[in-house]
Amino acid sequence: MAKKRTIRTIPQERTPMREQDPQARAKNFEEVACGYSIEDALRESERCMLCPDEPCIAGCPVGIDIPGFIQKLGEKDFRGAYDILTDTNLLPSICGRVCPQENQCEGVCTVRESLEPVATRSSSAATLRSRSRVGSSWSSWSTSSPASPASLSLLNPAASRAS
Repeated sequence: MAKKRTIRTIPQERTPMREQDPQARAKNFEEVACGYSIEDALRESERCMLCPDEPCIAGCPVGIDIPGFIQKLGEKDFRGAYDILTDTNLLPSICGRVCPQENQCEGVCTVRESLEPVATRSSSAATLRSRSRVGSSWSSWSTSSPASPASLSLLNPAASRAS
């Protein structure tokens, strides 16, 4: 049985998201937010307390099972995490970009009562970006193989075009 997560046992700091250098972004139209690598998303998933009352699901307009998704991500079950994201939303990559999560799921996150809320958008987008790069070859997913999503960053169109 997994140890119960509490506000004292989870990582206290929110995983920061890398941003493109201002000098570089002044000369291109790439995303400013470079996003989470899979390692960053895994680290951030440890901050979710997997609350039994699940306020984040109630805060999500499409009702995504956020704790379930984060749990699968933390278990490195990327296929399972992807399936949860797409169970209630046919366009998670688009919705995730425009969703004001700070007022919805993150706005009601239990962790937010004491610390910064769990970064749900960044974690889900890392999974979605990785899925699109790897394609349907789920069996090749591991955090150490060359085809791994470990080196991928969320919201980085340049990385997508490079493959």
